[in-house]
Amino acid sequence: MSLKVVLKERGKTQAQLAAQIGVSEPTVSRWATGASVIPTQMLRAVAQALDVPLDVLVPDDGEVAA
Repeated sequence: MSLKVVLKERGKTQAQLAAQIGVSEPTVSRWATGASVIPTQMLRAVAQALDVPLDVLVPDDGEVAA
């Protein structure tokens, strides 16, 4: 599932997620649009902030969801 979809489902903005996990809003924007992928070291923080299991953010092919 894409980060953009998860954010919408959770009712969170990119700015809120960025502030919660300590990254810039443009960074979250790049993840949400697919311009870049969520770094492995940030996955747990993103999953916890959005209250979703890690596998929601990691597609079956192993590539991190945008």
